[in-house]
Amino acid sequence: MNFHKRLRNDYGKDCLKNIRLLEKTGIKQSRYRNHLRFSLHCNHHNITPVSLHLSSSVIGSKADNILRRAERSLLNVSIGQVVQKLKHLDNEKDRLGDLIFRASPLSADDKAEVKQRVTKSEVKEHDTCKQRQQRKFTRLVEKKEQQDKRKFNNNIAADCISKWVKNCSQRILSDPELHVLARGLNFAVTEDEVPIVEFITATESACRNLPETQANELRSKVVNLQFVELIQDQRVEEDEELRSYDVSALFTSVPVDKALRIVRSRLEQDSALGDRTELTPDQIVRLCETCLKQYFIYNGDYYEQLHGAAMGLPLSPILCDIYMEDLEQRAIATAPHPPLWWFRYVDDTPCKLKKCHSQEFTDHLNSLDKDIKFTTEGEENDSLAFLDTVIQPDRSIKVTIYRKSTHTDQYLNFSSNHPIDHKLGVIRTLYHRADTVVTNLQDREDEKAHVNNALVKCGYPKWALDKATEPKTHKTSDVGDKRPNKGHVVLPYIKSTSEAIRRTFSNYGVSVFFKPTRTVRQILVSPKDKTDKKDITGPVYYIPCQGKTVTGTGQCK
Repeated sequence: MNFHKRLRNDYGKDCLKNIRLLEKTGIKQSRYRNHLRFSLHCNHHNITPVSLHLSSSVIGSKADNILRRAERSLLNVSIGQVVQKLKHLDNEKDRLGDLIFRASPLSADDKAEVKQRVTKSEVKEHDTCKQRQQRKFTRLVEKKEQQDKRKFNNNIAADCISKWVKNCSQRILSDPELHVLARGLNFAVTEDEVPIVEFITATESACRNLPETQANELRSKVVNLQFVELIQDQRVEEDEELRSYDVSALFTSVPVDKALRIVRSRLEQDSALGDRTELTPDQIVRLCETCLKQYFIYNGDYYEQLHGAAMGLPLSPILCDIYMEDLEQRAIATAPHPPLWWFRYVDDTPCKLKKCHSQEFTDHLNSLDKDIKFTTEGEENDSLAFLDTVIQPDRSIKVTIYRKSTHTDQYLNFSSNHPIDHKLGVIRTLYHRADTVVTNLQDREDEKAHVNNALVKCGYPKWALDKATEPKTHKTSDVGDKRPNKGHVVLPYIKSTSEAIRRTFSNYGVSVFFKPTRTVRQILVSPKDKTDKKDITGPVYYIPCQGKTVTGTGQCK
């Protein structure tokens, strides 16, 4: 007699129904597990499954990039749904197992045979699906390689290659080498890594020439956009965790002598230094030493800073960043179990590492340099705060806006004596942060509602909110009407007067930035000792001689 028929005769239809459901559930598990592995492989190799391919009638590289990002997002969503489906199937299998092996009157032999049959069907389905998914993935990889090759070799005819590439050596060049050389020596190759140090240096340099409000806006936008771009496709598995590392008092802890030795070494290894400056590495280091000597007065006594870089000194961020870059390279290279990714901004670093290696890596970081001490913060409620973001690992990572418990939602009051551009800039910055940092659509709408409520409490009228959030229209003008930029000036803001002066400056191609003249902070807060007027050194200036010089002396009459 058939095994299933015997079970129905001996134990009833309900028992047989549960056993069949258990077999089907196990088969579904095998299929979904293989599908999950296939999707993870596609995600890792930057391959889009055929079912997620998107197309559009809009032509152009920007449209293609939007479609590719959308495909990646859909793949991540699909992976998350498969994970949830597997959890549901696990629960369903446990429930059916309890009904069959604990609550049913099956004999021990029948229970053993049921388990054997269920396992056999799962293994058979697993092997079949695995082979099918492997073949499908192999076809996708081959197709991608062919597309990349066609994309690389397009628009270069054979006669052009022979014209543009002359091989004067005895070595025979391969086709890929010929196609690379045919693109010319000015062809730009995509960087392997994002040049984070250069971005930070350029951002801080630009911020020095901007008013404080605009500098903070620029710094926030650049850092958050870069960080979101880096982590948007990252995933956190169950045995991994997110952790943030922060350096205690970075500027005043960095040993200047060690940092300058690193600077000297970098300069000596820079073969292109002579193209940018006539100064030698020794001269540059001596200039840095001179700039880093800082003196201050306290209670009438003069002091010299002996250790660390001075806060507020333009050279300090660059020097500290160079020192930290050298330290982190040594830390990651020598760590027994380095983090899976490590993204540092100045002294704050989020990273992903295995849970079992987090304490080991923390101890390793703090053993490298006696002057630099790292503090660390792990996940709290499945989230990690970094800059203006919260990283929430649910296998995939989503980003929202992070606010400390002490955050009061107090922004520049609309009645403040600031130019209207500054006030509208506050609105645009907060909305821009929501649009670019927050990755989930519902979270983005919630953030905008929160911003609206906060700005209304700060006195912002509806017309200002509408004006700042309306789409920008770019005015077209004749090329001949454009005046070259001849620099910029920072003027104190006096309502009506300052706007008129700016219009005058703009007629001569000079950009104007405004700064408030009297703020509450300037009136009430005095962190530094006031210097008596008699102790203030006057300006040092040079007046060209317009008269005749006395013969032999070189001095004016």
